[in-house]
Amino acid sequence: GQELLRRDVDIVITSNALYDLEGLERHEILQERFVLLLPRAGYPARAGLRDLAQRHPLIRYTSRTEAGSLIERHLRRQRVDIPQTFSFDAPEDLFAMVRMGHGWAITAPTHIVHALDVDAPIEIRGLPPPQLSRSITLVARAGELGSLPSQIAKLCTQILSQNYLPRMHQLMPAFADHLTLVDQT
Repeated sequence: GQELLRRDVDIVITSNALYDLEGLERHEILQERFVLLLPRAGYPARAGLRDLAQRHPLIRYTSRTEAGSLIERHLRRQRVDIPQTFSFDAPEDLFAMVRMGHGWAITAPTHIVHALDVDAPIEIRGLPPPQLSRSITLVARAGELGSLPSQIAKLCTQILSQNYLPRMHQLMPAFADHLTLVDQT
C-alpha cells in the first residue's frame, strides 16, 4: 500500500484492499472461501480444527503473508490455540509438507489451483464453520490511470474464468462454489 502511495507501483492485485488508505480505487476480482488440506490417510471424516490440531501439526503460512495473517486471526476468533511448528511463505512448500504427511493446512482455492498437482495424495475438505473467506482486489490510485485499472480487472477475471476455473473444477470439483469471480461489466 505504501509503495502505491509513494508511486513505486501503479497497480497492485492483493487480498488486502487497503481500505485504511484514502485516494484509491478498488476493483474486486474474486471472492474465495478457505478449505482444509490433509494427507489422504489418518484423519477422521468430521474432525474439527481442535481435533485436527490434537492429532497432527498445522502446517502454516507465515504471518508475513496475507493468507497467514488472515488464518491466524480466524483461529484466534475461534479460540483455537495451535502450537507453532512449520510455516512457509509459498503454497508449494506448504503443500509438499502436507503431501509428505507432516500435518494439515488451511489454504485458499487459488493456492490449490496454482500449486497442487492433480495426482497429489491430498484430500481437500470444507473448513468447519464458521467459514473463512477473502477477496482479491485490484487497487490503484484513484483517477490517475483512466480506465486502465478496470480494464486490467476485467482481463484478470477473463483469464481466471478461462484458466483457473477449469483447473479448479478438476482439482476440487466438490468445492467449485468456493471461488466466485466478480462481474466486471
